[in-house]
Amino acid sequence: MGETLSRHPGDTSSVFNGHGSNKLSKQHNPLKVENTKLKRELARMTEERDILKKAAAYFAQAPR
Repeated sequence: MGETLSRHPGDTSSVFNGHGSNKLSKQHNPLKVENTKLKRELARMTEERDILKKAAAYFAQAPR
């Protein structure tokens, strides 16, 4: 393993050339980060909405 790193000192572009992602040279894209955050928040809010809809339907049918 030490030989591989010594052949590519400081240049990770030729070391990680497979199908995986190279986290060392990954560009920080604030739009992608924000998009991921918003998608996660949307999923959470959708789940909360669905739970509240089920609760409202349950309590509407409950005898008083």
